[in-house]
Amino acid sequence: MINITEKEQDQEQILKATHFGKITIGDKELPCAVLEDGTRILSSRAMFKAFDRTKGILNSEFVTGENLPVFMTANNLKPYVDKALSTGEYFSVKYISRDKRVLDGYKATILPTICDIFLQARQDKILTQNQEPLASVSEILVRSLSN
Repeated sequence: MINITEKEQDQEQILKATHFGKITIGDKELPCAVLEDGTRILSSRAMFKAFDRTKGILNSEFVTGENLPVFMTANNLKPYVDKALSTGEYFSVKYISRDKRVLDGYKATILPTICDIFLQARQDKILTQNQEPLASVSEILVRSLSN
């Protein structure tokens, strides 16, 4: 009988990244990967870089149970985030890198979703002064994605 450690057992359930690269969106080069099931991933670092933020901690106690970038957990954004995540889809992903480390990332599909949240919140005039730059970055990202 083969003894499998808890860590090895957890890693068996976590998908491996099969392809690694960088995607250029606007003037930003973002680290990305593709998992063995075809899911496209932006690294945690890439998500923060996309929004000109330094990497922060993840808030795993957020209402939906999702791991979201910390800049998405502000109370004024909660209704927009709840609506965007109402599909029940998980955007936070753990995956195994080339060097066998377990990394945190996000499904690439969350990037335009986050942009839409900030753009709608700006249109509704509920952003704080500190959040305004995130809406500006969102506009640039959305325009870049459309190209």
